[in-house]
Amino acid sequence: MGIRPPLCQREAKMPDKKGEHRAAAPDRSQDSLPGRHVATFFLSVTNRCNLACDYCSAAAGPHNGAMLDPARAEDLVRQWIPGAIGNRLTLVFTGGEPLLWGYDNLGRICHAARDEASAVRKDLAIGIQSNGLLVDEDFIGFCRKYEIEPSFSLDGPPAINNIHRDGGERVVASLKMLRARQIDFAIVSCLTHELAAGIEPALEWFREQGFLKVRINSLGQPPPERAAISQPDPRSLFYVKKSIFGHMERHGAAAVQERNVLRQVRKFDALLEGLPVAMEHCELLQCGAGRNLVCLNPDGSLGVCVEKSMSDGPGRAHSLGELAGAREGLLRRTQTWETCQNCPADIICDHGCAVYHRMDHDGFAAECLANRLFWKYLVLKRAPALTASEGT
Repeated sequence: MGIRPPLCQREAKMPDKKGEHRAAAPDRSQDSLPGRHVATFFLSVTNRCNLACDYCSAAAGPHNGAMLDPARAEDLVRQWIPGAIGNRLTLVFTGGEPLLWGYDNLGRICHAARDEASAVRKDLAIGIQSNGLLVDEDFIGFCRKYEIEPSFSLDGPPAINNIHRDGGERVVASLKMLRARQIDFAIVSCLTHELAAGIEPALEWFREQGFLKVRINSLGQPPPERAAISQPDPRSLFYVKKSIFGHMERHGAAAVQERNVLRQVRKFDALLEGLPVAMEHCELLQCGAGRNLVCLNPDGSLGVCVEKSMSDGPGRAHSLGELAGAREGLLRRTQTWETCQNCPADIICDHGCAVYHRMDHDGFAAECLANRLFWKYLVLKRAPALTASEGT
């Protein structure tokens, strides 16, 4: 689905108050009930991986060996699904490389999850985040049996991908096989220096391969020893967003549908039309960590967030009943997100991982400025009737 044409025929009107179209504050009357609000459950099943990527935030690698106890995983999944108040839930396998956990364990959890969801008539999506090196007939059968949509890490064409991670050619071959077998999938790319510098040809390459569902994530500002990997310059980040937008405008439905920019543009258009702007739990300034999402770690502990690369790490709990306390402990350690309160681009900003930004905001200052530049660009392209003051 491409970006729709600019609203040239409409009188562009912004809300009188920033954020007046946002959804009402969620009901918190049942916060004390263990895991009731969790809508997304990550299972980080191992810290072992068959790659050693330069920028890995999960500290995974081939020399690690921690494996999640499948009985622990099944027990918590069977508690979570019938107890959750939402009717649309998501279960995601991650790692490390989750396929190293084995199909017996993966199938056991998928069977339990589908069984529980069916019993209480809830809509359950199951995903798996993989590096794509172990895709084979067993993987295809697994995806079909449990209705799984996988996502794969690929930082652009192999020549770019292989600079900071390996196996680009093998991953591309796996993805082409999945396309031929009609297995739907998405790609997650990390915005390295090299991908940022070659973003336009990279988008064309993705499109030519038929890889249209892509999400390109900023790495923020890494530690000094990894500074050569990330793309922290705000104007370069803005150029990436602008290039993605231009690509989607040119190619329409045949374009790479890059999730982050597409979501920003849809929010902007909804705002112009006076429609409610949908917010996801990670986008709310109060953050969904430990409330809307949780991660079961390989050691059996519960992390309030799947993100592991924060300065002091996310809060941890041993049971669903301890999540609220772990969440409160985490948020007490974070700064208030004051920098967002008066930002005109806040309405289109996806905020990435809210806790991550609150703990390490200085590392994402360039990304914030890039979002402000992109906001001004969207005003210029989509709503030229607005005054300059409304776009700043």
